[in-house]
Amino acid sequence: MNHRYIPSIILLGIFSSFFLLVAPLGIFNDSISPKLQTGFYSLTRIDGGDDAGYYAYLRSIFFDGDIDFFNEVTFAHAGKFTSTGYVFNNWQIGQSVLFLPFFLLGHAWASLLNALGHPITLDGYSFPYYMSTAWASQTYLFLGLLLTYRINRKFFDTTTSLVATVLIWLATSLLYYTFVRQRMSHTIEFFLSATFILVWLNNRQSSSALKHSALGIILGVLCMARVINVALGVLYVVDQICIAGWLWKTDSESKKTLLIRLTYFSISWLFAFSPQLLTWYKIDGVPLPALHAKIAQNESSALSIGKIWIQTKKFFWGERWGIIFSSPIILIGTIGLVFGKQFSKLRLASIATVLAYFTVVILLFRYLDAYEYRYLSPALPLVSLGIAAILTNLIKNHYWRWPTLLCSLLLIVVQYFIFVQYKIVIEHNDPQFIIKALNEIPGIITDRPSVLLRSSNFIALFSSSIQAGWSYLEYSYLIIYPLFQFGLLAAFSYSFFRERRTETPNQWKGFYISGIALIFAIHITLLIAAPTKSNEEIQSRLQYEHIKSSAEKANKEGRIDEAIKQWEKAIQLIPGFWIPHFRLGVLLTENSYYVRAFERLLIARQLNSKHTGINFFLGLNSTILRNYDKSEYYLRQAIKSSPENPITYERLAYALLKKNKLKDAEKQFRTAITLNPQFALAHLNFAVFLTELKRHKEAVFHLQSAINLGLRTPMVHELAKTYNFML
Repeated sequence: MNHRYIPSIILLGIFSSFFLLVAPLGIFNDSISPKLQTGFYSLTRIDGGDDAGYYAYLRSIFFDGDIDFFNEVTFAHAGKFTSTGYVFNNWQIGQSVLFLPFFLLGHAWASLLNALGHPITLDGYSFPYYMSTAWASQTYLFLGLLLTYRINRKFFDTTTSLVATVLIWLATSLLYYTFVRQRMSHTIEFFLSATFILVWLNNRQSSSALKHSALGIILGVLCMARVINVALGVLYVVDQICIAGWLWKTDSESKKTLLIRLTYFSISWLFAFSPQLLTWYKIDGVPLPALHAKIAQNESSALSIGKIWIQTKKFFWGERWGIIFSSPIILIGTIGLVFGKQFSKLRLASIATVLAYFTVVILLFRYLDAYEYRYLSPALPLVSLGIAAILTNLIKNHYWRWPTLLCSLLLIVVQYFIFVQYKIVIEHNDPQFIIKALNEIPGIITDRPSVLLRSSNFIALFSSSIQAGWSYLEYSYLIIYPLFQFGLLAAFSYSFFRERRTETPNQWKGFYISGIALIFAIHITLLIAAPTKSNEEIQSRLQYEHIKSSAEKANKEGRIDEAIKQWEKAIQLIPGFWIPHFRLGVLLTENSYYVRAFERLLIARQLNSKHTGINFFLGLNSTILRNYDKSEYYLRQAIKSSPENPITYERLAYALLKKNKLKDAEKQFRTAITLNPQFALAHLNFAVFLTELKRHKEAVFHLQSAINLGLRTPMVHELAKTYNFML
């Protein structure tokens, strides 16, 4: 075997092992126990805010031909309109551009399954589409690792470069965003920043204007993924100033060269970033990130020396996500950048860039509901150089080699323990999350080792599915998805490490022309997808916001008839909008207008058939109206989209009981109680069910559980009398 392929084989082996052990594939078939899925996210379960905000661009443009997200069924902000009449979207368009090739593969796969007669919808919401975006995210992350390795190899040997690359991945938050929450932008940012840094290292002193323009284009695309990544431009600007010797030289030629390079770089950056400016203009009415600007303004107006000091303390040693505790490898790498002799000429630019990212996080982000320092992801390829600088002498030393490698492994293991506890053992918003996570490690090892394999991973699903039999779903999730992913990574690894040919001017010219063509194509697409809305449509949507507020206020104040009237007005304003139909249906259900509620919910379902809430309330109303066949159908649909909700199983059990499907009803009761042992009503209804079956010993246990949980209803008292309980 050629030795140059060994690093890629090692990286691929590590990636594959973690993928099989921790990537949550989700509950995709009835044979899989719902309790297996923990931590909310899975392969096809995305967040309604960030994840759906990024994904909405891709799905909406491809299927609807627009960026009007009011009909996006997974987007939590679908009912929030801006002054232009478009739906608010705080998330950027860059990710969707890079995801598009993979999304097309997902569409082809969905089309094939559909043609073969499987119930796969061709709308962007069925599992092949979500799998394709997971492929995209994981592939770009892996490419970022290969690029980071190559960055390190410019200064260090193979072993040091490989260890530094693995550490910057597995000892930071990138681990979580690689395998659990793939639809966030951080893997894309990591890949693009590694690309930028490698191209910068190779061409920082080039006399070719095209190469400096190419750097501007790469940074522009990176900023399309997240605007704060403009901080990476510090790397280029500071470095060019140092190369020109502008601070200590006075010759006009150096100044002229510097000015030309900065001009090419800046214009190319602005051009590549311009599709995002156009997107903001179409959605917000201004070519600026309106919400970003508002947050920055609010934070800056509230800043003081005292608050900056408090934020700085939280950043470094805060109990929630202090970087000293949560990702010490980043600080180790930063120290290595300061003292590493291998890249002394790059030190000023590198340190300035890392500090720029630190400053952004400290000043702008006081509270985040996920890994707090994920915004440092674009700086990680640079930090890896500092890690390698510290490692290089230690690994070469015979006495320090193994202690160093053991310490490196320890950093990965500790990060893994943090990873498996996040949103499973400890709530994500716990003010002492990181301290608690570290303190829980001994208890997990001794008392809860099952936590170490996170959620519905491949190993757990594969072993449980063998007995249940396989359908097209098992083949898709357990065979096609991982094999295709590994095949992609293996192909890229081979291509990346094969013997490289010398670069030619035509290659750079081709890259430049392709970049310009891509940016123009995005502009044209946006202009077609986002025409200016008529004043009538804008006013109706803005009026909807006012009516929605009036309806919510009336409901809160107990003026139910007025709330119903307001929601009916909202429906008249935007008849094709599913949210007012759903909200009215819920309101009518809560106030016992079950027939009217069912009618409204049915219309909402025609507009959004996969919404968990719509299907649940349709099932609930069907039960009340004693149509148990419909109740079973809708409740099972609700379970498909949200298999971890115990209330849905309890209501389904009741409907099945009424249909005399006793065995299935018992299964659903037990599932509800397994998912939430504190679900008092499920214990009570299960006790009633068991009493009717004359299984009194079991009934007493669940009745006692309901009583211990504090439930006191007429049924509790009645059943207690039956069993001579004293309440």
